[in-house]
Amino acid sequence: MKASNLNLTRRQTIRSLFGSSLLMPGLLSNLMAADDPMAPKTPHFPARAKRVIFLYMTGGVSHMDSFDHKPRLYQDANELKSKKRADGPRYLAPLWDFKPGGTCGTMVSDLFPHTAKVVDDICIIRSMCTDIPNHEPSL
Repeated sequence: MKASNLNLTRRQTIRSLFGSSLLMPGLLSNLMAADDPMAPKTPHFPARAKRVIFLYMTGGVSHMDSFDHKPRLYQDANELKSKKRADGPRYLAPLWDFKPGGTCGTMVSDLFPHTAKVVDDICIIRSMCTDIPNHEPSL
């Protein structure tokens, strides 16, 4: 096969990989069935939430002062972040203490005493990350 013939689309690659196998009809029907790619899909589990409050707090409270407990920050407070410069930036301890909240024991800052009581009913996402160090583009 010439190199010029290797310019396959993703769909063509999937077709060629699964060729005549029994999985092909099911896979292709799932991949190409939706006329509108933005149409809602069937969920994996039935919905239980009645309401959602989404807090998009650009410029809001730091995650280390709200729901992201970092006990090591108390130990390393005022230490240099880098040993290369004596006048460099230093670690800052959280401004509020943390206590376990609800029956789940999720650590919640004293900044939110009422939220700590209902933390069992809150979804906290701690898995989001970015490679962009600047705040605004990483949003």
